[in-house]
Amino acid sequence: MPLTLNYLSFVVADMQRSLDFYRTLGLPIPAGAHLNAEDEREQHVEISQNGLRIAWETEELVRQVYPSWTAPPKGQGRLGTALEASTPAEVDAACQRLRGQGYEV
Repeated sequence: MPLTLNYLSFVVADMQRSLDFYRTLGLPIPAGAHLNAEDEREQHVEISQNGLRIAWETEELVRQVYPSWTAPPKGQGRLGTALEASTPAEVDAACQRLRGQGYEV
């Protein structure tokens, strides 16, 4: 039986900003997901999208789990992602939303 991709994880320096970015693109990330019930920063946030678990983990958490992990990568990231759009106009609209939130596109 072939393996099925079921988990994708991003290591992030700024959890709130990272979640805001993907929320702006339309992922169903609840507002305030970067905080727990005590209003403290979450180290791990996870959602499910079409059967794929997508997680964001802080650099701090990754250092705890993998003590040999010493620094985030420099330059181009180690992971690429793609979101599908039906038309070029949808891509343009997504870029406009991101720019409106202060992201460089």
